[in-house]
Amino acid sequence: MAAEPFDQWRLNVLRATGQGKRFDRVRLVDNPLTEGQYFLLTTASNNVAAREDIRNLFRRDAARLGLPDFDFWLFDSRILARFVFGGDEPVLGVVLTDDPADSDSVGGGGRQPRGPRRVLSAV
Repeated sequence: MAAEPFDQWRLNVLRATGQGKRFDRVRLVDNPLTEGQYFLLTTASNNVAAREDIRNLFRRDAARLGLPDFDFWLFDSRILARFVFGGDEPVLGVVLTDDPADSDSVGGGGRQPRGPRRVLSAV
């Protein structure tokens, strides 16, 4: 399978990592891999070339480690973007929150609570 060309995402990552920022990603994968997971693994080399650090973790190991069973992004160890799916549908939306309990639950940790939960955006 051919690698994808550098796109705007990868160019942004390359610029940001050049400024000392980090882009770390952990992908949960099944055993055996799904077709989509296989595609992501075979095309990850361009993301790595843009200095994104990508790790893969078997889903069963994530469950054993007590990691959440939902897809998310964590920005600056404090803003959690949780993806909302609808069965076989693509992403229905994203819920953003800066509640320390939410970021702590996915490994953000190390911050003092600032007040009540605040949902920043829901799409």
